[in-house]
Amino acid sequence: MKSNTVRSSGRGSGIGDKHNWDTIEVQKEGQSNIRKLTPVECERLQCLPDNYTSCNGEISNAQRYKMLGNAFNVDVIAHILKFIN
Repeated sequence: MKSNTVRSSGRGSGIGDKHNWDTIEVQKEGQSNIRKLTPVECERLQCLPDNYTSCNGEISNAQRYKMLGNAFNVDVIAHILKFIN
């Protein structure tokens, strides 16, 4: 499986574009499918609970992608900080 980083803007760049950050390429049985990550999948990549950014449906998916793309992964930051004196 090949995946890219979660994107924080709303452009629909192609899979080969260096600006493509919101799609994944899934390979199964020799075939390749490209699809967009859902906001919930992006939340899971950031180690957040499901629907954490939904605000009871008051926020659009575009805004959720922006929030998640601009967020720091708390587990990664905690791991880095363990090694700083």
